[in-house]
Parts: sequence; C-alpha cells; structure tokens
Amino acid sequence: MKAIEQYVHINDLRDRFFPQYESITDEQLEWKTEGYKNNIAFLLRHIAQAEDWFLNAVILENSNFTPKRKRELTNTKEILDYLRETRANTIRFLQENDIAILQETRTMPEGFRGEKVDDPTIEWIIKRVFDHEVYHLAQVNVMLRLQGIDPPNM
Repeated sequence: MKAIEQYVHINDLRDRFFPQYESITDEQLEWKTEGYKNNIAFLLRHIAQAEDWFLNAVILENSNFTPKRKRELTNTKEILDYLRETRANTIRFLQENDIAILQETRTMPEGFRGEKVDDPTIEWIIKRVFDHEVYHLAQVNVMLRLQGIDPPNM
C-alpha cells in the first residue's frame, strides 16, 4: 500500500477554492484590513512555502533548501502555480513511497516556528502541513469577505 492512500481527499479544498482564487485581482491580493499585517498574497505564498519547506527541508532532509520567496511570487497566477507545484511534489512523494514511510521520524530543523516537537513522524508532518493550509485558507476566505467578495463554498 502506498502512502498516498492515507490521503484520498488531499485536494478537496483546493479543488473548491482555487477556481475562484484565480480571479483575485492584484489589488484584492494585496489588500489588508486595518490592524492586520497579512494580505491574501502573503497567506497563499506562506501556505506554499511551508509545504515546500516541510517536504524538502524536513522530510527529505535537504538542509540547503530554500522555498521560493516573495520576489518570485508577485501575482495570483505565480502564487497559485507554486501552490500546485508544491502539492504535486507532496503527492509524488506519497505515491512513490510505501505507507510504512509515514511512521519514520525526522528531526525538526532550525526554522520551525511552532511548538517544539521531538522527532515527529512523517505522518505528523504531513498532517501539520494540511492543517496549516486549512487554517490559512480560512483566513483568505475571510479576507475576501471583508472586501465584499463572496468566498468559495465549502
């Protein structure tokens, strides 16, 4: 059994949300509400950067890995393309590996800002990536609503 079989609904939210996100204008992407430091561009970039970092730096243990930066991701298309690229890499990893790999542990390198976790399993790391995405996609949808734009339906 391959590890991907553990994640049959891996793109449920993306399949629902991304078609509408494709129409986000540059102005909407950069808008932020008073008292809040992050805009939609930041949130979507951050989701992709985190998934990229967790897969490459943590799971694949590439200590020299650096995710794409803001200057490389300047508009909605570039950001959504990066989100699709990082998810494709995660899916490829899960398709290529037996489910047993999910129980292997990794050491969390410097740069992880969450609560310290000693030797998390790959399964924990991937679940954390998906939970992190859900959290920030909810923020994106709130930011759309605050701009008077109906967010995608769940």
